[in-house]
Amino acid sequence: MNRSVINRQNSVTQIELINTGNNPRVSTLEIAKHTKLSHRVVIRLVRKYQTEFEELETLNFESSKSGGLPTTYALLTEQHTMFLYTLFRNITPE
Repeated sequence: MNRSVINRQNSVTQIELINTGNNPRVSTLEIAKHTKLSHRVVIRLVRKYQTEFEELETLNFESSKSGGLPTTYALLTEQHTMFLYTLFRNITPE
């Protein structure tokens, strides 16, 4: 898996993409970092609407451990990300 950084909005925001073959993805951890939502809220939305996400494209989950408990996150395609952002309209930051 290759990781690359792209710049958007005049180099103000850097988003780390994970290349899985020809299909770049962004992690829910990265999305949470660039929004005012906690990762817990973001991943909860993905799990709640998992069926809808998978109707768009296969949804991949991974885990990483840094210190305490492992963190599960999803790797989202562009379509997944656009759908997730539509779900953010009804969420308030924690």
